[in-house]
Amino acid sequence: GDGDGGGIYDAGILTMTNSAVTDNQATGGFSSIGGANSNGGAANGGGLDVDQNTAAPVLTALTFSGNTATGGNGGPDPVTPGTGGAATGGGIDLTSASASVTLTNLTLSGNQATGGNGGLMLGMLPGPSGGNAIGGNLATSGTTTLVNLTIANGAATGGLGGPSLGGPSGPPGASEGGGIGVTGGTTSVENSIVASNGTNNNCAAVAQGKISSLGHNIESDASCPFTQSTDQENIFGIWLGSLANNGGPTQTLNLIWTSPTQNPAIDQGGSAANGCPATDQRGVFRPQGQACDVGAYEYVVPPTISAVSPSQGALAGGFSVTITGANFVPGSTVTFAGNPATNVVVVNATTLSAQVPAGTSAGAVDVTVSDPTGSNGFGDSSGQPGTLTKGFTYLAPTPTPTATATPSSERLYLPFVANGASSGGP
Repeated sequence: GDGDGGGIYDAGILTMTNSAVTDNQATGGFSSIGGANSNGGAANGGGLDVDQNTAAPVLTALTFSGNTATGGNGGPDPVTPGTGGAATGGGIDLTSASASVTLTNLTLSGNQATGGNGGLMLGMLPGPSGGNAIGGNLATSGTTTLVNLTIANGAATGGLGGPSLGGPSGPPGASEGGGIGVTGGTTSVENSIVASNGTNNNCAAVAQGKISSLGHNIESDASCPFTQSTDQENIFGIWLGSLANNGGPTQTLNLIWTSPTQNPAIDQGGSAANGCPATDQRGVFRPQGQACDVGAYEYVVPPTISAVSPSQGALAGGFSVTITGANFVPGSTVTFAGNPATNVVVVNATTLSAQVPAGTSAGAVDVTVSDPTGSNGFGDSSGQPGTLTKGFTYLAPTPTPTATATPSSERLYLPFVANGASSGGP
């Protein structure tokens, strides 16, 4: 039989966000007999198989990695040995989806589709064919839209042709699209990276399938029809990092910084007007530079501060200020003269608010905003802070007036009383 959805099988309504689907297997059944039932079983969706869904699935901010779809091997027979089973969508299989699908801010890395091997011909005829493999990372059909995806390091490998005792071996199965395989309909791609998915095998469209570029895409060969003026093909070199914890709820493939002109993805993804989401897969605000970055990952530039308002206040602290600047990210911290502020709220990439801590002495102090670092940090800027020198002034407390007694210079005359009469002073 067939193996569907090694990690998740969806035949209804599916919503997924901020999750990882890793190291799952969908495996087609192996045949040990010949004849009519000797073909290996198909494998669909090593990580996720969407099958005749009743509504469009919502799939955002996800990582699919290390999943496999492996077709079953065909069985032996002296007349009709079995062909290898097909494998479709090592990471995600959308080829049976009945509703249109949009994927946003996804990382697909290291998923594999492998066709099953053909069975043994026990006679003199040629051996049977191996199973086809399509879509190592992603297989699609129908109406599918991909927005800011990073699709890398996948593989689609057809199964071996079956051997024959007295004739030639059968043909191997087709290897179609280590990154994206399209079996029907139109898959539209925008602001996405498709890289290192086999030799000239990033994309493949078979049968009536079609891949259409909406612009601002990058690929490491020319197998995808990314031919818009804003697309980049045959981009080689080390510019895409390894799957790692780069902040946020899931692992991602980071962009390696050399300079804005040397990394082909940084600031090359257009703007919100042409499809760029407000945040990347990790929740980092877009854009961090002049334009959005291509793919699921937005490179975090060190923050800068332009103003603190109000720019002065009581030495006791405890009140809120608004800090404006650039490149603020969720989880940023703020200090005043090295003392941490509280209640820090990052409104967007250019504005945050914080509660001022108590100062140690009156006068102007430095205000610093730092990106988060460590196991939950975004890492690109290595925690480099942005500092506004003497950006805030603590005011000395106003002295409280105190009452003091002042001796009077006037003389005081007491009345003199004698024999019932009184007389005043001179």
